[in-house]
Amino acid sequence: MKTNILKDVSTIVILMLLTPIIFAQTPKRVVSYSTLVQYYFSVPQQTDLSTVSEYDLTKFSSQDQFISTEISFARDNTPTITTLYHNSPRYFNDYENEVHKSVTYRGETVLYDHQLNEISRNRIDPNQELEYQFSDEMVDKYGQFELGFRSDPNLLADYFFREGMDVRLFTSPTKLVAFNEEVEILVDYDNYIYETRYFDHDQFVYSNTRYFHEIRGFIIPLSDISIIVDKLTEQIPMWKTEIKNYVEYSIVGEGGEPILFYQSEEEYDRPKGLQVQYFEPIEKRSLELSIFPNPAEQITNLRFPFYWDQEIKIEIINLIGSTIKTYDHIIANQYKLDVSDLKSGTYIVRCTHVGETVSGKLIIP
Repeated sequence: MKTNILKDVSTIVILMLLTPIIFAQTPKRVVSYSTLVQYYFSVPQQTDLSTVSEYDLTKFSSQDQFISTEISFARDNTPTITTLYHNSPRYFNDYENEVHKSVTYRGETVLYDHQLNEISRNRIDPNQELEYQFSDEMVDKYGQFELGFRSDPNLLADYFFREGMDVRLFTSPTKLVAFNEEVEILVDYDNYIYETRYFDHDQFVYSNTRYFHEIRGFIIPLSDISIIVDKLTEQIPMWKTEIKNYVEYSIVGEGGEPILFYQSEEEYDRPKGLQVQYFEPIEKRSLELSIFPNPAEQITNLRFPFYWDQEIKIEIINLIGSTIKTYDHIIANQYKLDVSDLKSGTYIVRCTHVGETVSGKLIIP
């Protein structure tokens, strides 16, 4: 059964759409969406949760957030971003739920509490006059993510290359991978996924994966998943996972005509209360073939480039070029290879995925 809050959010979104039309000049374009943000927390598997202090347990107590956002473009193409946070404060000085409304206009953001009293006012640079006017074309396309996924992938590849990143671009399926010592970026053009992961000296710091989907020719957001690394007071690593689901999405045109309306049919209810899980460490991913252990006598593991997600062919080749073994139709990130019947020597392991081939040497002692 759908949660009642989604129905309440639907009503709020409709009112938000009508407000600028009734009480002000009709905007050129209005993009509105409602999100349900859920939080999960995790710690290393060896952590004894009974030893975690009450102070640290409060870090695991964030409640789900129901948020409505409206971006409205005035006649001069200037956007106003209004965000409503529907959660009420749970207790005195509940700073997590203190803000009820946020309004951003021409680089200035004003926050209001639940009694609509102003909490703070912040301009990006108070010494600079900032103009935030979009072009007519940008306003006409705002709210659609077609340009990012339907433009030439080579343009984005060139941009990352100019930024000093190592770039790989693949077709069938179309994927772009860009990385350096600190950042990994994966863009899946066929499945509308944009993923970014950050590292500091090979230690995982943050990740964000954005999922989009196509509705009647429009590409719009579906969900965002972010993982943020924090620490408890005893220096125990803690991950906060934020899952933002777009439960509604709407675009209204200049004449008030609906261009797009989407409402999710997913079930988002889950048990409430403290939920702490154990995480698996996130390591930097390889774009090459990894073979370990190597040398190997019985079993060795093959780890494929991380973006391989279709059928993989594995060939074991001796040094004179003869194929000794072949394994077909493998779909996995990693594969255990039995090498117990191979004679001592050096072999080439060749793996093929959608026309792309990676190879490595395997030594049998």
